[in-house]
Amino acid sequence: MSFQITVLSSAWDDLKSLLEFYDKVSSDQILIDRIADYVMQSIETLQTFPERHVVAFYRYESPIYKMILTRFPILIYYFIDHRYHTVVVAQIRHAKENPQTARRLFGVED
Repeated sequence: MSFQITVLSSAWDDLKSLLEFYDKVSSDQILIDRIADYVMQSIETLQTFPERHVVAFYRYESPIYKMILTRFPILIYYFIDHRYHTVVVAQIRHAKENPQTARRLFGVED
């Protein structure tokens, strides 16, 4: 059985901030699209077995999980609402890479 996924507005804002940064420093739409696709595809994997990621900390006795994306320096924090069988993505943390490094990581040709 798969989980529903809810992305909180705070996480959408985090992703928007990351994409706006790369738009401002590189104006490379292909790179921006690849980063967005990578993050969204990673979030979609949480539909099955979201407990596989490390517990970062507990809040009110509920585990907050941390998904570490290895291809690009991004951390996705989420919790599982078992009552509604839903994964709730709360935060997307990222390090802003040099645009050339980001292009290389995503295989975008110059």
